[in-house]
Amino acid sequence: MPVAIVGAPTADNTGTATSTTFTITLPSGWQAGDRALLVVHISGGSLTATTPTGWDLLDGVTWPVNEGSSSRLYAWTRVLQSGDGGFSLGLSGSVTGGWSMSCWRGAGTIAQAVPSTAAASPLTLASLAGVGAGSALVAAAHARVSSGTIPGSLGWDGVYTTPPDQATSRSTGSANVRMGVAYRTVSTAGAYGGEQVTADQPASMVGLLVEVTSASSTVTGAVATTWNVAATATGSTATTWGVRQQTQGSVTTSWAVAPTPGWEAAVALPVQHYTLAANTEKTFTFDGNYGWVEVLNVDGAAAVYFTTDNTAATVGGDGCYVLPAAISSLEVRDATTGNTVVRVKSAGTPTVSVRAW
Repeated sequence: MPVAIVGAPTADNTGTATSTTFTITLPSGWQAGDRALLVVHISGGSLTATTPTGWDLLDGVTWPVNEGSSSRLYAWTRVLQSGDGGFSLGLSGSVTGGWSMSCWRGAGTIAQAVPSTAAASPLTLASLAGVGAGSALVAAAHARVSSGTIPGSLGWDGVYTTPPDQATSRSTGSANVRMGVAYRTVSTAGAYGGEQVTADQPASMVGLLVEVTSASSTVTGAVATTWNVAATATGSTATTWGVRQQTQGSVTTSWAVAPTPGWEAAVALPVQHYTLAANTEKTFTFDGNYGWVEVLNVDGAAAVYFTTDNTAATVGGDGCYVLPAAISSLEVRDATTGNTVVRVKSAGTPTVSVRAW
């Protein structure tokens, strides 16, 4: 099933003034388990935005994305939980700019995010290889003018659905920003992106193209190595019995993994990777309520502490699982109520891999 947008994206900007905060609202109709994507646009090369609690900067990008010395962009994601709502996003100073929020149902992970910049219009969006069938592509862009006429619109390729864009409206001698979000879903796997976004006035531009995967997908390909199945099945004796064993074999035709309640397949598992910042907690949020979690200390650069019940991870703290400063892993039960959440912390900067099933 392809990813589907929830309601209409929300957005706002600082209008005729500047602000030290953005008041963020969620799209109408969101539910727990939906994946949200928040993009923030700033006119200024030294002002910064604070990561909101429970949100993660998109992996694989150096944040913020800058065009020259006076225009920047941020993007965060979160799997929404019951009780979530609007919040205030902190800024390091008085900012001209704005934000947009889109929300996606049936979403898996953020598979890839690639920024692009242009000193003048047009902006060419990044090209993404290996986009999965059923994924959504979300594009965000802004055009900044240091002075003069504020851009009246952004021009998007016709393959995208484009909610109304928005612009700040300070005096024309101030640095104004017009910003927008656009999206599409794809039915066929392949390479996408590379379209142009234009501004109707001379402006520097920053853009981002993001793939939001479908929560369920078909896996195709040949398997010629050992693979594992961990399943719970119901036997003819009307009792429930468990199977967990190595299975030898090969598959030379297309095959599918479609997990249903009551059994697990140890292939195509949700997995996330991250290089930790010293003494800074990282939260991994998954798109379902899984039964097991594995945390891998990929390079063994430092000891890793983690929790699976959505309580804070602390270095050396009670109630935390620990991996030594060595290449090592640990499988434990998921203890989160609702979608699986793993919180990880280290005194060093090891790379970790977290998966759930």
